[in-house]
Amino acid sequence: RPKVTIFAVVTICPIAASDGVYVLLREHITTFTVNSCDGFGTYVSPQSGVKLWMVAVPKPETTFDRFASVDVFMDQYAIGKSNDDRWDWEAVLLKPGMTFIMRPNTPHVVYTLESSICQGGHFYATSTLQDTCYGIMHTFVAGGFITNTEHTQDALRILCRMIAFYHASFVRAEKDDDDDVKRKESPFHHLPNINKFEGLMDLLSLCCIAELGNVLCDWSYKSTEGREQGNSLVGFLKITN
Repeated sequence: RPKVTIFAVVTICPIAASDGVYVLLREHITTFTVNSCDGFGTYVSPQSGVKLWMVAVPKPETTFDRFASVDVFMDQYAIGKSNDDRWDWEAVLLKPGMTFIMRPNTPHVVYTLESSICQGGHFYATSTLQDTCYGIMHTFVAGGFITNTEHTQDALRILCRMIAFYHASFVRAEKDDDDDVKRKESPFHHLPNINKFEGLMDLLSLCCIAELGNVLCDWSYKSTEGREQGNSLVGFLKITN
C-alpha cells in the first residue's frame, strides 16, 4: 500500500491557483441572483471594463447562519428576483486593478457596465468549510435555478485531496518516525485550528461532505457514469487510509 507522505501542495489543484480563467463579457450582460456552484468561494479581477458586483448579506437581526437554512432557497423563493425579504444587498464597483473575493454560499448578482475581460476562479478555504458544506447542499437540491454552472469533477477532486491532506497531517503525521521533519515542512497554516470551536466545526463540515459525498453528487443517480466516477473516487480514498 502506498505510503502517504507530506501532501504535495503543487498538485492540489488541476491548474495553478494564480492562473484562473479569463472571461470576456459584453456590456449590459447581467447574471441574476445565483449561488456559486459546488460550495466554491469565488474571486474576480477585472483586467478591463467595469462590473457591478452585488452580494447578499444577512439582515441586521441575523447572521450568515441564516444562509445555512434548508428553506433559504425554498419557501416561496422568487427566481430571478431580489428576494430582499431574506437578505440585504451590498454592491461593489469593480475596475481594473481590483480583486473581489467572495465567500461560498453567497447569493449574488453581476451586471457588466462596460464590456470587460475578467480573470477569476473558484477555491476552497479552510476557514469557510462550513459555508462550503451549506453551498454544496443548496446547489445539489436547488442547483437548477440558483446556479448557472457546475464543476463537480474538479470539486470532488479538490475535496478528496483536502481530506487526504488533513488525514496525513492530523493522523498519520503522529505515527511516523520523521514526525518532526514533517511538521516543519508541512503547510500547517492551512489546517483548521481544532482547539477552537469554529475550527473544529470546519473540520467536521468536511467530514460531513465526505460522508454524504455520494448522496449530494448527481453522479450517484446516473447509472453508468455514476458507477465509474464513484469507483475512481473510492479507489483514491482507499489509498489515503
